[in-house]
Amino acid sequence: MEDKNRYCSLGVALTSAATVLVGAGPPVNAMEPAHRAIPSWCPQGGTPTELDALPRRIPVDRCDMRGKRIAIGGGVTVTVPREKGWVSARVIGLRDAEAVRAGYDPEENAVLLESGAPPEELPGVPPEEPPEPGDRIAERDACNDSSWVSTKLSWRRSGTIRWKYYFDGQTGGLDEGDFAREIVRGVSNAVNAVTDCTSEKRFSPAPNIRAEFLGKSDARPNIGANGSCSRRDGQSVIGLGEMRGVEPWVLGVSCAWQVWRHTVEGDVLLRAKGRPWWLSGVGKGRCPANHYDLASAATHETLHLLGLGHTDGKAHSALTMAPVIKACDTGASTLGWGDYLGLLRLYGPRGEG
Repeated sequence: MEDKNRYCSLGVALTSAATVLVGAGPPVNAMEPAHRAIPSWCPQGGTPTELDALPRRIPVDRCDMRGKRIAIGGGVTVTVPREKGWVSARVIGLRDAEAVRAGYDPEENAVLLESGAPPEELPGVPPEEPPEPGDRIAERDACNDSSWVSTKLSWRRSGTIRWKYYFDGQTGGLDEGDFAREIVRGVSNAVNAVTDCTSEKRFSPAPNIRAEFLGKSDARPNIGANGSCSRRDGQSVIGLGEMRGVEPWVLGVSCAWQVWRHTVEGDVLLRAKGRPWWLSGVGKGRCPANHYDLASAATHETLHLLGLGHTDGKAHSALTMAPVIKACDTGASTLGWGDYLGLLRLYGPRGEG
């Protein structure tokens, strides 16, 4: 990995460590009578409600939040599921932003909200020592940094994530074939633990999760043009498209949908206008000023969908899951030691059932 600061996102990310519950907002007293008045914070129209204005647990008989939109920062919103399940969202951008998770539990008949994720240690998962540094590796802290953070999302171990790409043509001069190759490279780097930290260019064993590329999707990622994570549609898509109404620092949005304990769908929508992308892997010259590496964004966002969150603090800024993206930064297109350890903890080594 190159010794450069990494970057941000809000994705979608996918379950290992407990998240920090959203504690802001008014408490809910379960002993209040059923005929009580609708609370002032309960949304009555179509306007999104700020996350901090809501309690962490909302009984439906007090305020039915199913199908309602919650504003999570940067102009981005998440739509609470109407059926049993969860949706998680993360902003991809030029500054850090918390991950948000919203779900409906029919057994409790309540909407539940969560935000953030704590770091998690990984003792005793092989290989137990960082690999020997190779060419130009000694200066790259990512190859020796074991830090990682998990979210409450993960796919089934030994499973295969089947996904497509989306290209709307309004891309500021990007070639569709080059775009697809860079997105495929980023996803493959994540699931196959590609790295600059070993002479083999991969960590071994690879994590026990795979991805299968199914070609082009006719439908854009299931993320609205206003940056809203809506209802899942049965396919996972990473694409480039228009995003109206989001703040200028937002590069994109990632969303993941979870049923029971496992992720079943994950989408990423990158901004087609307003933020120029650079395709570092297609050999078309140096990165122009204020452009952002597409493969690095794809790798970072795939790791979110797989279940990794942002690392905390500048000490870990060399890892792929550092929270901030910088112009022309290509280092995040491959994994650091901590990024790899997190995937091993979530999925185990490939070959296990």
